[in-house]
Amino acid sequence: MLLFFVLLLLLLLLLLLLLFIIIIIIIIIIIIYYYYYYYYYYYYFLCFFFFRIT
Repeated sequence: MLLFFVLLLLLLLLLLLLLFIIIIIIIIIIIIYYYYYYYYYYYYFLCFFFFRIT
């Protein structure tokens, strides 16, 4: 009974760890995506501005 409880607890901890890792990966992907998006728009704006001047 005790062994079963310990195994269940370990499984729960493993699932929580997995969930935490997945959340961190998702956050990193979102941050990278937003940075790329921001830089793309910034570059586009600079090109547009440059072509307006010349």
